[in-house]
Amino acid sequence: MEQEGNICIKLDRAEVLILFEILSREMDRPRYGKFQAFAGSDAQIWAFDGLLAALEHVLSEPFSHDYDRLLSEAANALIRRRGRIEPEW
Repeated sequence: MEQEGNICIKLDRAEVLILFEILSREMDRPRYGKFQAFAGSDAQIWAFDGLLAALEHVLSEPFSHDYDRLLSEAANALIRRRGRIEPEW
């Protein structure tokens, strides 16, 4: 790989909390839960794992006693800002 190093991505805190929840829930399941179903390789699983580790490093909310409330507020804020996605069926 020619270009190595770190990359900085700016995301809204609500987006980060939702991503953390998805990744932590699925990566803790045996054999990586749903991620194994759509990941095409071990490298993709390790990329998800690296993202989860990065999120764990910057977030304090998951360690809060009221994490569920904070997660719910983040989800509501994200939906208010971006809207609901209507099913195509």
